[in-house]
Amino acid sequence: MNFWQWLLSFFVEKKLDDFVEDIVAREEKPEDLPVRDVPEETHEKEEGFDWGKVNWLNGCDISKWKVTGDLKVSLSGNKITLDYSNKNIFPAVNFGEGVVAANAWLFVQAYGKFYGSTWEWLRPGQTVKMKSAVDGSHIKMKPMDKWSPQPFDEIWFCVAGLSRGHMRNIEQRTNVVKVVWQ
Repeated sequence: MNFWQWLLSFFVEKKLDDFVEDIVAREEKPEDLPVRDVPEETHEKEEGFDWGKVNWLNGCDISKWKVTGDLKVSLSGNKITLDYSNKNIFPAVNFGEGVVAANAWLFVQAYGKFYGSTWEWLRPGQTVKMKSAVDGSHIKMKPMDKWSPQPFDEIWFCVAGLSRGHMRNIEQRTNVVKVVWQ
């Protein structure tokens, strides 16, 4: 991807994020969401992760949501890939010209506590984001709004149905996966 393609994709993503946040702020709710078949739960236990320690920043606790997908996370160059098996299952929600289906979550020890927050919107089937989006400026909730990952930080990731603000489409998620930041 050349510089101009990157710049265009950055502004398109930023505009979608701003547009979705404006709608969430007005508390509009999706109607007539499509119903889709969902695979059986794939994980009963998430080894090494303690949901009881999470301080939820988005007003949404996804710990009891059904685990219907397997997540694999990879970091390469300036990108993070959240390859989740249910990427084409979460119902899409139309917002004017934009469409979203899921939220990316992170869980991290910071400022003496273990926080959980959404950090990005995902379009249907989307799995790749810029690593720079894993940042407090995308979390937008105090005290994590100024946080930035440091090399060797342990960050847990998850993808869930719409769970930022008041938007909901399906109460399902992936397993959580620990990544050492680089």
